[in-house]
Amino acid sequence: VMFLALPGMIAALAYGVLRGGAAAVEGMGRFVAAAIAAHLLVGVGLFAAIALAARLPIAAFLRECRPALLLAVTTTSSAAALPKAIEGMERFGVPRSTLGLVMPLGLSFNLAG
Repeated sequence: VMFLALPGMIAALAYGVLRGGAAAVEGMGRFVAAAIAAHLLVGVGLFAAIALAARLPIAAFLRECRPALLLAVTTTSSAAALPKAIEGMERFGVPRSTLGLVMPLGLSFNLAG
């Protein structure tokens, strides 16, 4: 089944494009653009609004997050980045008692999808 997955997906995509023509590709392109715009708006916009409301020093926060984010991206594992993230947030000034609950809980919810 796995050997046929890629050719099957390509065939299904080709069938959709050939049957729907340029309108099918245009519609899918608009959907992808809208999804990316929504992710940026909610992700970046919500973070910026909360950071501004809480008077969070954004540059210092991002500086402390950088090592954990780099580790998470390079290992493709948020669990591997948890210790670095906790260290960074401690340096940023978040109490250890808060981090001990919030960070592992957030990781568990992330892993659960």
